[in-house]
Amino acid sequence: MKIVVTLIIAALMFCQNPLGKQEDDISFDKGDFLYEALGNDKLAGMKEELPVKICVVRDDNGWQEIAELTETGEIEAAAQSFMDIRIGEKTDICVTDRYNSISFVFDDGEKVELQLNDANLEWKKNDKFYIYELEGIVDFWKIAYQKTAG
Repeated sequence: MKIVVTLIIAALMFCQNPLGKQEDDISFDKGDFLYEALGNDKLAGMKEELPVKICVVRDDNGWQEIAELTETGEIEAAAQSFMDIRIGEKTDICVTDRYNSISFVFDDGEKVELQLNDANLEWKKNDKFYIYELEGIVDFWKIAYQKTAG
């Protein structure tokens, strides 16, 4: 009898919460534009209000390459390329010593920063990490680092 009651309770819990998904879990749909999917008003409104500065940090085993974009043409090109990035598949692949970031600073002083794990989005919510592949980020890196290459 005890086993049957336990199984019934477990079945009810599964039906109420299939696959154990917590209410605070997040998920993005593959193909969503990154700048729209993150739920940040500044990023979502970037077509109307571009940032005044974009700072990109790529870290490879502690060696950092930093690009700071402040000229209008650089910002426009990088922002457009960023707005073309799409969310890919959710992944469990986590790379150590490859922590990158992209920061956008807006005219009102607000700063929005994204953490990347290698070239994947590393999103933290309620002390849980979610990692998503990003499609099109290579083109963004190329634009962001034109300044440091020359």
